[in-house]
Amino acid sequence: MVTLQTHSVDFISLREQFDTTNAMGKAMLRIALVFAQLEREQTSERISDVMVYRASKGLYNGGTTPFGYICVNKEWQPDKKEKSVVELIFQTFIQTRSTIATASLLNRDGFKNRKGNLWDCRRVLDILKSPVYIGSRRWKGRVFPDTHPPIISEKIFEQAQAFLKTISQPASIRSPFQRLLICGHCLSPMSPRYSLNRTKCRYYYYRCTQHSQCGKPDQKCDSKAINFGEMERRIAQAFERLSHPDHLKSIENQVIKHNQAIEAQTELMDSEIDQCKRTLAKLKDRQDQFLDSLILPNLTTVDRKRINAKLEELDIEAKQLQTVLNKKEFERNQKADELFNLTEIKQYISECISLDSTDPAAYRASLQRLIDSITVYPSKLTVQFRWIPWPWEVDV
Repeated sequence: MVTLQTHSVDFISLREQFDTTNAMGKAMLRIALVFAQLEREQTSERISDVMVYRASKGLYNGGTTPFGYICVNKEWQPDKKEKSVVELIFQTFIQTRSTIATASLLNRDGFKNRKGNLWDCRRVLDILKSPVYIGSRRWKGRVFPDTHPPIISEKIFEQAQAFLKTISQPASIRSPFQRLLICGHCLSPMSPRYSLNRTKCRYYYYRCTQHSQCGKPDQKCDSKAINFGEMERRIAQAFERLSHPDHLKSIENQVIKHNQAIEAQTELMDSEIDQCKRTLAKLKDRQDQFLDSLILPNLTTVDRKRINAKLEELDIEAKQLQTVLNKKEFERNQKADELFNLTEIKQYISECISLDSTDPAAYRASLQRLIDSITVYPSKLTVQFRWIPWPWEVDV
């Protein structure tokens, strides 16, 4: 209804007798919508309460059977093969205190997950944190005792949880190009990281997220890390070169060629729209002629019925043609919106060059607003601006 009101469209239903063209009809429709929403929310609450109650009683609520179990008559039973893998995961993690080392050992010994893929540290972490393996079940953020048999003892599970808490999480690194950089080697995101040198000082750099994949040599990316300062220098140089007359001339030619293609399509659409309007005008003229003939005094009842039937046919045809016309005008306006303003594109580039990098927060926010992604190659960058369909390659 909000969408209809936004476009000044009224809603009339003959069966329910709703008519939003008057105040009473609008009020009745709002009341009906309120009660419908109330019933839907109450139904959702009742279902949610029943599911929580079933979970508290250890009953099966559906969903994917966790790794290590099979579903038999809506009950989880340990799977002999997967159970041994779960036990190995907990034992190896307690010994190594590393999810990466655990995943690497599983992959080295030839163990695969349920889908036949290699293990990674995230999947290992999910198993280590799941209370399913001590005979409990997590539902809506709460843990309930369950009736399925455990695979791991509570002592081993608590020991693993204690080691998980001691694992140091990497500190958050705020980078001006965070979530913008893409590795040109494998097209994966690049993330900011740091390491400590001999004097315990932090060295900040960008590296492809596929560089280390927990024992997955076939998926490992061989791209090199790039220093923060080096990346900032290359991107600043790319913005400057984009503003060079040669680049701007290439951009201008591309925009002009694109706009010419769009204008040719809109001209064709305009001719189709004009044809529809002319046909619609002819239909209305014929309707007027039949209406004028109804006032003739010598018309018989049969003639009047024929004229009225013809008027109904013309009215249906006119409505169908009006629908086609509205659709064509909408498509034409959408196509016209694809035209680009060369001045605005040049403004985007100049704005990137004039950004003040001394304020990291404002610099990062401006980059996120102007740029969609920057693909990093060894000798060039590909910059994809927002609201502009083409990426531009710059040698740096």
